[in-house]
Amino acid sequence: MKNYIFFYLALFVLTVGPILQTRAQAVFKGTVDPALQIDSIELMYATTQAQIGKIFTLGIPRTCKVENGRFQMDFPEAPGVFYLLISPNRSKDPDVARIFSPITLHNIRMGNSDTLDLRIAQKGISPGRGSSRSIKCQMDLIELNEKNIQQRIELYRSYRLEEDTVNLSERALKFFSDHRKFYDRWENQIRKIVKEDYSDLPKETADAIMYNKIGKARAMEIANFGLKVERGSGGLRLMARKYYLEHYLGQKRDTSLLAYPGGAPDYTSFLYMKVVYDLLVAQDLVERNMAIQLPPVLAVIEKRFKGQLYDEVAFAAFLDRASRKYVDQKTYSILTSQIQTPEFRDYIVQQRDRSTEGSKFFQYELPNEYGRTVSNRDLLGKVVIYDFWFTGCHGCADLSKSMEPIKAHFKDNPNVVFVSISIDNEEDVWKRSLKSGNYSHQGDTNLWLGKLSDSHPMILHYSINSYPTQIIVDADNRIVAMNPPDVRKSGEEKAFVGMVQQALDKYK
Repeated sequence: MKNYIFFYLALFVLTVGPILQTRAQAVFKGTVDPALQIDSIELMYATTQAQIGKIFTLGIPRTCKVENGRFQMDFPEAPGVFYLLISPNRSKDPDVARIFSPITLHNIRMGNSDTLDLRIAQKGISPGRGSSRSIKCQMDLIELNEKNIQQRIELYRSYRLEEDTVNLSERALKFFSDHRKFYDRWENQIRKIVKEDYSDLPKETADAIMYNKIGKARAMEIANFGLKVERGSGGLRLMARKYYLEHYLGQKRDTSLLAYPGGAPDYTSFLYMKVVYDLLVAQDLVERNMAIQLPPVLAVIEKRFKGQLYDEVAFAAFLDRASRKYVDQKTYSILTSQIQTPEFRDYIVQQRDRSTEGSKFFQYELPNEYGRTVSNRDLLGKVVIYDFWFTGCHGCADLSKSMEPIKAHFKDNPNVVFVSISIDNEEDVWKRSLKSGNYSHQGDTNLWLGKLSDSHPMILHYSINSYPTQIIVDADNRIVAMNPPDVRKSGEEKAFVGMVQQALDKYK
């Protein structure tokens, strides 16, 4: 009898034991039509809230190889929830770009046992039978997004408010009303798909998926209105502003907020974006050229949101604004004292320690256009203005032009150096742009981050996710300011010069 017991025990250990020890893992897999000639698929993998909030630039890049029309990548190390952003591997084929375009604009939320199974063909991308239910739900919502974007284009074309000003007042009010109803209907469609077609999903998963897509749709709604207020023609701009004040300002349109449980980064980003546009419309109302800096944004967020929701929205504001605007010590103090979520607070402290005045600048060795290596050591004893840019960035070209008076002001001072750092991933593209004179000037030190591009450790160290970005460094290789005054805006040139001059005066 004992022999039988030992036999079955051994059999259990050999067969069932390994199954119990096998941990479920997330999988990205699928098939590709060979005619598309796609040899790999690029992924941005995001696990932390900072990465998820800025997945295009802070996500971890992964390359999934396509072999014999099939691909697969496992994520055994994935935490409970993570996000993927998917795109073809730098394909220049317009058909491939068209096929991938719907999915490249959407983060895919995945659990650590989910399977994302895709069928990539000439007619488009669809979920395979192996996809988890939560993935199929998200793919259905992406399809809905594409249909509604086309309907939105048709709505705009039908009114032609900018071109046809006949009966503008009456037609504009009708358009604003139809525009509002259109997005209300879109939100209801999202809710119906999640709550009826995928009612079997766990509540936490369903809520996160639903609110992410509602957030994306509502962000488009607010952005479109904001453009009318900021850039619309005189009469149309005034009517858009009045309508916004009556129907959108504050939390008048945030009906879904009442039941929002948190945990949906796209919806949180919408709530932050709504605060910014409320401030922009208020600014337009009083006709003051008030720069929308982080402190007033945080002040409104504090009044509107409490607890965990305040933490999420304030952190979204920090991720966006700190990448483009100077953040002073007082603002850092507000953030670190009011935000209670450890992950958010730790990230903010890390960014403060890396980028605030007096912090040591990142140590680097980079090639210039002649192939010579340049490092921080070569620039010790000089005040350095770093400018990060890429080819095709209109704001980068505008900043370069606006910097001409600054460079003229310091042209006879050998202790001021202007360093242009390109994130272009192709060397020939970078060098052609240097020759064009659109992004750099004679006398600048021109450096290239190489094939790493925006995944270079320097970019990741400072979480640079918006271009152009400037950093001023003093003669001891310590930061004076990250995102100093933007000289593209009137009145900021004097502040910028003063900041550089102050750094120079320290060593007189």
